[in-house]
Amino acid sequence: GAQSSRKIKEIFAEIDSDNSGTIDKREFAKAMSVLRVNLEVSDIQRIFDRFDRDRSGAIDYNEFLSLIGFASSTSRQATASSSLSLSPRSGAVSGGNIDALLDRIRRKLEDNVGSGAQSSRKIKEIFAEIDA
Repeated sequence: GAQSSRKIKEIFAEIDSDNSGTIDKREFAKAMSVLRVNLEVSDIQRIFDRFDRDRSGAIDYNEFLSLIGFASSTSRQATASSSLSLSPRSGAVSGGNIDALLDRIRRKLEDNVGSGAQSSRKIKEIFAEIDA
């Protein structure tokens, strides 16, 4: 609902440390490091290849929604999950282990952010070191 949507916007804003309205590879890598999701440069490239639909070199908010599995119904690229429900998907298609990787990212985001009134402060605390 509205609470989830607000939380996702806050996460996006915290990862977008230069306030450009998009997340570049450096910001994404830093956020994954903060979440303790260890990614290789090639993993980040594969994620951007898949979700940076306009090939701008950065992920905008709608592309971010797809990445975290919270795609709107108007999303051009259907995702296997329409919410932050993070159960592992079976039958992953080609693309190596990118689906497993995305599940790990989604799970880490949910584990770290959680729910409830404190989540807004928690988001800021988690990603505070991105700005450093």
